[in-house]
Amino acid sequence: MASDGANPAILRLAVPVPLRRLFDYLPPEGIDLSTLSPGQRLWVPFGGRKLVAVLVDMVPESPLAQLKPALELIDSAPVFDGCCRDFLHWAADYYQAPVGELYAAALPAALRKGKPADHWAEQWLQLTTEGKGLPETALSRAPKQQALLQLLLERGRQSRTQLKALDHSTATIRALQDRGLVEWIAGPTVPPAIPAAEATAPPELNEEQRQVLDAIPVDRFSASCSRAPPAAARPRSTCA
Repeated sequence: MASDGANPAILRLAVPVPLRRLFDYLPPEGIDLSTLSPGQRLWVPFGGRKLVAVLVDMVPESPLAQLKPALELIDSAPVFDGCCRDFLHWAADYYQAPVGELYAAALPAALRKGKPADHWAEQWLQLTTEGKGLPETALSRAPKQQALLQLLLERGRQSRTQLKALDHSTATIRALQDRGLVEWIAGPTVPPAIPAAEATAPPELNEEQRQVLDAIPVDRFSASCSRAPPAAARPRSTCA
């Protein structure tokens, strides 16, 4: 089956099934082909099921006469770069393994189920260009809005979790949004800070422990190898 026009419009996909081959599909209906890149995930129909497949290549024609269209593009950007794809195809060839199952195994569980690649991202509130240009006391008649504006001016963008912990209400945030002073963006979740370990006094050593510690050289390291035991002393193999 050949695609219409000069541009390749057949999707060659790695589908997570125990077959050592790729599968050809038509693009999802109405999709702009320029949004498709190898490494993206798509929902595809397969044997009465709906599976998450990975786009490996786009080709101008397929040896099959009839193809099903993919259902939906999941990612706006590839989740596998070229290096990862090359490695997975090498591994599939070397281990004689189904390439679609290797792609699936390389994905986190949530992404194997079709969740967005940024589903763990946090929402962050930041100042717009107009908000950054305001003087610090511009909203003095609205104390709650002023406090939030001051926070963003001093500390930069704040996550939804941080704002909730600081008791900044949804109403206050929405009021600043309505003024065009703040906006939400998606970004990675910041892991919680690791508290500094408290210094503690070392345990008291007894005399024998202290002698062993003093005998350890602190300015050099060396390893010595003992000679192999004579053949007569070596254990005999019981394998036939």
